[in-house]
Amino acid sequence: MKGDSRLWILLLVATSFLAGGAGGVLVGLEIRPPAPAPGAFADYERLMVERFDLSEQRARGLRAVLDQYQRQIDRLKARNAAALEPELSKLGLTFRTVVRDTVLPADRREEFSRMADGELAFDLSE
Repeated sequence: MKGDSRLWILLLVATSFLAGGAGGVLVGLEIRPPAPAPGAFADYERLMVERFDLSEQRARGLRAVLDQYQRQIDRLKARNAAALEPELSKLGLTFRTVVRDTVLPADRREEFSRMADGELAFDLSE
């Protein structure tokens, strides 16, 4: 009789443990934050990482540069839409220089410059 009670208690504890664990996993999946939306330059970033075979550290650096670039574009747009073009062009050239000189390996910078100047194809459809 005593052994039967212990068996039932053990079975109840095991069932409760498994049900609680499964419930916790399901609730955890429901409250998980959504994946961050890709930035405006996600395709450009992917292409740069693939084409120049960037290490993870360099890819993170590129992502940081592109995020900063996007923030500055947004800041300019918020100021005045009519006077944007010259400042956006200047900002684009500045960040192109930052990407070339700080993100890419030294031996790939000339290739990037030729590509950015339109001498080499830079196909975003890949």
